[in-house]
Amino acid sequence: MIRFIIISLLISSFITFGQEKGKDSIKGIDKHYFNTSYGVLISSYRDLPTSPLFYNGYGVQFAIGSTDENDLRVANFKSSLNLSMNSAKLPKINSLSTNYNSVFINIPFYYDYLRKVNKWNYKKYNFLIGGAFLTNINSRINSSLFNASAGFDIESSFMLSSKIERDISRKKTKKVNLWLFKKELKPKKRTIGFQFNTGILNFNYRPNYTNLSESEIDGSNTNWVKFALDGYKVSWNGWNLNSQIDLTFHKKNGNQIKWAYEWSASHVPGRYEALDFSFHQIHLTLMFKR
Repeated sequence: MIRFIIISLLISSFITFGQEKGKDSIKGIDKHYFNTSYGVLISSYRDLPTSPLFYNGYGVQFAIGSTDENDLRVANFKSSLNLSMNSAKLPKINSLSTNYNSVFINIPFYYDYLRKVNKWNYKKYNFLIGGAFLTNINSRINSSLFNASAGFDIESSFMLSSKIERDISRKKTKKVNLWLFKKELKPKKRTIGFQFNTGILNFNYRPNYTNLSESEIDGSNTNWVKFALDGYKVSWNGWNLNSQIDLTFHKKNGNQIKWAYEWSASHVPGRYEALDFSFHQIHLTLMFKR
């Protein structure tokens, strides 16, 4: 009952917050973007049901999404695919030829809604505050382990979100004269920002066994999804943090180019054994005005 009350209050606050000056917001929408993102990443995880080892590795990221913004608020949606090849962190064992490499697949769905706080704005600084929702679909594969060779789970978080932006635009034409190198730098609009999200309600869908569960085989029941997910249940625990530093270049045609460094970390206890994972990402986002 307490959980239901907390969730209801949280959803109500998001709705109320989002509807503040709702009519003015709808009329004020003047920028819509379609986004594509490409990047590289470093991932690290430990999934106790499949292996007690820490796995670290490098990978790539692809994402698509959208951005809607005006003078009052900003809303972002992004769907990503993070794929990395990870190796176990352990001493070399010559007498054991087990493959300690793993494929780590992470598919996050992310949405945030931030409103600009005009009372806090100072000169070139803008402050935004709001909420975010993040769902991670995770999978680990290592067929050479002596226990479960694969792991799968879903993690979701309702998050509090805040962001600070600063205008670092070049307002006037600047001439650079360095011996043989001469160049005229024209005015450009640029902004730099930092955003931090922290999970306040964290849910996960994980199994209750350290190894793969052995479901009862029933010849009359051919639902393979139910068989594979036997033992899975929803838990409310853990924590989730996410932050991003970005540099945005505003083009004259209305498009934008954004470079960003993103860090995220999660602790997912589940019902029996925990999953911990983190990402360091550098990605380029192309924002096309619609």
